[in-house]
Amino acid sequence: MLRRDNGILPAELHDIVIQHIEHGRDMLLAYAAVCRSWENGVWPYRKRLFRRVSLTRHNINPFLALLRMSPRVIPCIQALSINCPTESSGLGSADSLAFGFLDSLPNVVELRLEALLVTPTFTSSISGLAARVRELEVAALCAEDPLHFVRLVGSFTSLKKLCIKDRPELAPRADGSDASTHDQSHGMFRILWRPCTLCY
Repeated sequence: MLRRDNGILPAELHDIVIQHIEHGRDMLLAYAAVCRSWENGVWPYRKRLFRRVSLTRHNINPFLALLRMSPRVIPCIQALSINCPTESSGLGSADSLAFGFLDSLPNVVELRLEALLVTPTFTSSISGLAARVRELEVAALCAEDPLHFVRLVGSFTSLKKLCIKDRPELAPRADGSDASTHDQSHGMFRILWRPCTLCY
């Protein structure tokens, strides 16, 4: 008679199941979600599970909780995508999200930033990570000042590949400064920044 004992199965059965699902990331995640003992059976495959991480406004808090509960995930992350638009403006301000944890990800070498409002605060919050990133892709970014983009890209000192998917946009200035100056800098900015991929 099969005995139910909190999801504990003989190691041989775990090995048989894992052999059939080890190449499917979603299957491994579902397997790990059954119970804690099954989660432990997946840990040898954690590098595959957490190599690429995509963060959105909806999953960033659960992800931070995961990092606190399972710090052994941290060294597995090599590629990170951040896409955090807000409902009102369509852009996620780095000032409204806590990106300080990015410095604690030592092995991230690929980074994608999408639909973010670039501010000096955001650029300084990713400075530790920026020094390690080799490949950067940016898409649908926005800032009040073109210099914010220049400083952001300039903070990535070890880049081997830079991909600009579309032209960054200039947001209306919050300080209410002269609109004509903003329009002139916006026109010049759109001429200078074009979608491209640069390899060094």
